[in-house]
Parts: sequence; C-alpha cells; structure tokens
Amino acid sequence: MKPRHTTAAPLPRAPLELSEPLTVRGAGAEGVAILDEIRSPYAVPLLRVLRLVLSRCRAPADRVLRREAVPGWASVLDVPSDDPEAWALVTALVLELIGPARSEQVAVACSALSTWALHQKAETTAQLFAEASALTLPQNPTCALAVGRMLRRGGRTRDAERWFRRTIRVAVWTGDQETQCLALNGLGNLYTQQAAFKPALRYLTSALTLARRSLTKERQAEVTHDLIVLYAMVGEHARAEALASSAFRLYGSEHANIPRLAYDVVYLWLEQGHFGLALSVLRALSPAFQTPRERAMILASTVRAAGACNERGCFADSWRDVWKLVDQGTTGLHDLLPALLLDVGRGAASLGEWDKAERALTLAMDCAIEINARDTAAHAEAALSMVRMRLQIDRVRRAQPRPAIELSRAFVNALRTCGGYVGGE
Repeated sequence: MKPRHTTAAPLPRAPLELSEPLTVRGAGAEGVAILDEIRSPYAVPLLRVLRLVLSRCRAPADRVLRREAVPGWASVLDVPSDDPEAWALVTALVLELIGPARSEQVAVACSALSTWALHQKAETTAQLFAEASALTLPQNPTCALAVGRMLRRGGRTRDAERWFRRTIRVAVWTGDQETQCLALNGLGNLYTQQAAFKPALRYLTSALTLARRSLTKERQAEVTHDLIVLYAMVGEHARAEALASSAFRLYGSEHANIPRLAYDVVYLWLEQGHFGLALSVLRALSPAFQTPRERAMILASTVRAAGACNERGCFADSWRDVWKLVDQGTTGLHDLLPALLLDVGRGAASLGEWDKAERALTLAMDCAIEINARDTAAHAEAALSMVRMRLQIDRVRRAQPRPAIELSRAFVNALRTCGGYVGGE
C-alpha cells in the first residue's frame, strides 16, 4: 500500500486527537520532574537540554539557535560525569542544537536519552525525552507510539489515548501499516485495562484485520493473544478458547511468548472448571517464570488447581511457597494480592481446609478494599460466606473438550523445550 502522502508538505490540519499532543507547553516548570529523579550533577544539565529541545520545537522550522541565545549551554558541556554514555549523548545533542540542527539527529539523541533514563529507572525523565523526540519529528508515527506506550505503563491513560490516536492518524497518512497496527493494538489494550470492553474489541479487531491483510504471523499472533485476554475477561470463553489454538499455531511452539499465552489460557480453564488441564500446564510453566510477581501468580493458580484436583502434595508445596512471598512483603505484589489470595483461598476450600481458606479470603477482602478493587472484594466476600457454611466454591467440570486437551498437551511439550522466558509488557 502506497502512503497517502508523498510530498514534503506538512500533515493536514486535523481534530484535537492529532494536534493536541503536539502542543508544546509553556516554559514554566517544564521538565522539573527530572530534578526529582536524576541525581546531581546530571539533573540540571538534563533539564537545560530538554528545554533547549522544546525551545527549538517552538521556533520556526528554519531557525537556528545561536550559542548566545541559549543560556547555560556551556555549563551543560562542562559538567564532569562518570557516565560516558549519557554525556556523550548530551554533548552531541547540545552541539546539534546550537548548530544547524537536523531534526532527525535531535530526535535520535532524545530517544537515546530516553532509553538511558529508563535504565536509570527514571521513568518520568524517559517519558519527557520520548515526548521531545516525537515533538521534534511530528510526522514520525514510531516516535509517537513510544510516547503512548510509556504513558500507558505510567498509568496516564488519558494522555496515552491521545498519543495512540495521534500515532494511528500519522501512520495512516504515511502508509506505515506496521506502526498503525501496533497503535491500534495499544489503544485496544488500554481500553481493556480500563474495562471499556466495546471500544477495546473494536480496536483490537481492527488491528487483527490489518495484521491478517498485510503483516507477519507474529503480529497476528500478538493481536490474537490480546483478544483472548479480552474475551476471557468478559466471559466469552468459547471465543477465547477458539482463538487460543490459533495463537499457538501463529506463534509457533518455540516462540518466547508461549509461556505467557499458556498462563492466559490457564486462567481461562480455571474459570471454566478445567482444573486438571490447568494444573498440568502450570507444573510445566513453573520454571519459565522467574520474577517474584510472576512466581506468585503461578503459585496462587497452582494452589487453586491443585486443591480442586485433590492433589494435596502439590497444594501443600505451592501454599507454603506463595505465603513466603506474601509474608516477605515482596515488592510488586501489592496490586495483585487480592486476586492471588482469592485463588489461594479457593484452593484451600476445595480440600476442606476451612481455617486456611478463611485466613486467605479474609486477607483478600481486606486488601481488595484497601486498593479499591471492588469486584475482587465482592468475590472474596461471597467465597468467605460459602467457606463459613462449609460449601464448595469451585465446581470441577469432568468433561474436557478434545481441542482443549490437545492444546494442553501442546503447551506442556512446548514448555519443556522453551527456556529463558522473561515476562512481557
């Protein structure tokens, strides 16, 4: 497909979704968050560099910033540093800005500084330089996409939405179908996170249509995978399961995303009562997930599945290990605790371990109320009532569809040879 636009003329005027993210805010306190995140002597020079870039974005396209018009430029270059990589980038950027600046070089340097800031765990600084890169090259959809993704990860959903929409418009105009698909996918996932399922389905379906028409099998697999998560969340299990086999085939058994796909399908099986299928995959999954957050998710699901399958040994081992993570106050579990403890409580109830179940479910409800996770709090309260009446919570479905059995076996076989997995975005 040829780009809709092939001349050097600027992009056409468009609604706010196109123009608003490109509005450079006034000087004021722009970038002041850098001072909070970056240790001295880096902070002030980085702040000055950011403002140099934004000053250039405000200026006419043919204007060159003169040295005498850029206060403090020399002090930026003179700051001693023990990080050669960072300051090589800063120096190159400043020299570019005070000479006949080329937009592409300025954008590349801003993007490199953004990556450097991420490595320093300075997320706001990284986002600011990513925005600066996108502002420098307003017709580049890839730069805009990077900003949208960072904003989504940072929880700034409204700003992320505008940047994803910006990316889609520019990608359509320039004929960049790959970036268009990624932005449609990102916007769909953003709406899924907000439980806005109708627009999420619309954008993810559009992304899949585009991927099927002109992109790689891997891109098709990724969008299909996200649709599985969406359908599972809204309770359309049959659609989700039909897509699961398709995603597995598209990825291929050796793809790095197979463990994540397997876990998402396990969630689907747990919700449907196919605990035996889920447990066999969870056992194979355990070595593939290494971070404490991922380990806690696998262990909690294993407790639930093992309890429903009356696998007391597996239940006891997983129960012990998941509580170690909880009792240690493992970093990164706070938002997950209610759901994790709900699964743990359900597993204990399936084995008639009523005291353990009550302990887990009471804590699950308290944690859910603390973080305002209303749905989880309601589920925990309902489960706790059933435990106090000594009633079974999980219902095991004995009949297992053949496609699900075959997919479970395929996952187990793939996971035996699929190593080195690192959790996805």
